[in-house]
Amino acid sequence: LRLEAGGLLESPVAQRVSRAGVLFMAIHDFDKLTTSWAPLDLIKFLNRLFTSLDDRCKESDGLVKIETVGEVYVVASGLFSESGGADEQEHGAGLAELAKFALQARAVASKLGVELRAGLHS
Repeated sequence: LRLEAGGLLESPVAQRVSRAGVLFMAIHDFDKLTTSWAPLDLIKFLNRLFTSLDDRCKESDGLVKIETVGEVYVVASGLFSESGGADEQEHGAGLAELAKFALQARAVASKLGVELRAGLHS
């Protein structure tokens, strides 16, 4: 991505997809953890949790990690499908993959002693 003279983008940054799914997951009672854990312990914990989720995301078909913001982890399906998300069966499979990922993520978090809250949007 390059900027042309005057700061205008040379190419579009976003593209439209007709169907996609987004899963948001956040650590329940994260504020309590921040006040009860030492900062370095909290950073190490978040690194273990998010690295584990990243690994599971890479193993899942069609899922893309969007970002982590604080204690929130965001992953999506249907963004880079060949049909551009237009195929309903493909979209349904992507949502099922997100739901499966959410269950796996909750199991990982549980082993680390925390609970994840999750929300799925399509």
